[in-house]
Amino acid sequence: MAYKIQEEYHSVTIEEKNVENIRLWLRCLDQEVMHGIFAREFKEQIDNLEKIASSSIDTTASTIYDRIYFQKDKILYVPNASGKECEFLWPLLKKKFERTRKLYDEMSRK
Repeated sequence: MAYKIQEEYHSVTIEEKNVENIRLWLRCLDQEVMHGIFAREFKEQIDNLEKIASSSIDTTASTIYDRIYFQKDKILYVPNASGKECEFLWPLLKKKFERTRKLYDEMSRK
């Protein structure tokens, strides 16, 4: 997987050609960060990544305040805010990314 952290744009982009790896990352994200909260909402989208052009998850309902865009070969994380709020949320988003990456690394070795 290729990871691109853009501090100036407050975004993390993950690119991967293998759709199964994208699917695993999204499941790890749900497990590590959301504790299964949005699995119900987007399980069908994860299962059918090959068929969707793109999708997004707005996690503000769970007070996480991220926006996650995904498709079969890319995931984009951004804070769901602007200005000073974005500056505040950006370090939190990076921590969630690191926790998810650690879980993904563990799961992908199994």
